[in-house]
Amino acid sequence: MSKTQVWGVILAGGKGTRLNCTDRPKVMIEICGKPIIRYVINALRGVTEKIIIVTGFMGEKITTAFQNEGVQFVHQAEQLGTAHALMQAERILKNKKGIVLIVNGDGPLFTKEVFSPLVKAMESGKYTLVFSSVVETQHPEYGRIVRNRENKVVDIVEAKDANAEQRAIKEKNVGVYAVDNSWLWHALKKIEKSSVSGEYYITDLVKIALAQKKSVEAIPSPSVQATLGVNTPEELKQIEQILCKK
Repeated sequence: MSKTQVWGVILAGGKGTRLNCTDRPKVMIEICGKPIIRYVINALRGVTEKIIIVTGFMGEKITTAFQNEGVQFVHQAEQLGTAHALMQAERILKNKKGIVLIVNGDGPLFTKEVFSPLVKAMESGKYTLVFSSVVETQHPEYGRIVRNRENKVVDIVEAKDANAEQRAIKEKNVGVYAVDNSWLWHALKKIEKSSVSGEYYITDLVKIALAQKKSVEAIPSPSVQATLGVNTPEELKQIEQILCKK
């Protein structure tokens, strides 16, 4: 376990439109007999016991299933993007010292090994914000990591907002972030709504940190497979095959 206090926040408000989830949140789809979010909780327990789940669509299904697990819940009544989801955890985390580890609830292949390098990087004291990256060509819906000529991270552009040149970038964001808690809540308030989707994106924290001359880094994930999320029926099938073999 980390020597610094780590707070795990799982973003679990998604509706799973492409998976036709009408009777439960996406993270409650079962794979090999367990809901997707169960795998995420188990992976996070490798780095922290302090876990907050942000619920949204049919959130009561999550709270009922995990109410005796020592996790805390906050609710996002309207789905206005990832940054807006994270804001719901402010009442629990404001004024606390430590690292906030933010993960998507739809990554059942996450392991402790995906999260640990981020926590370690934050514990070095060098960074305000770090996030996981992978180099791959399979997932056009992942955000693109933009670097300058010196190879420094300058932005993460969401796929829906990316231009043709940015869409060609192979280094991608997988939705796992570690952030200095004492900086996070002021920064979140500076995020503006995307003119394309009307949502508030966590990825905008990168621009805000860099504008404030803070240090930001993309940490390569030890495994591309471990960062796969469930967004489509095809991905669900693929991940089922991987997990049920295990």
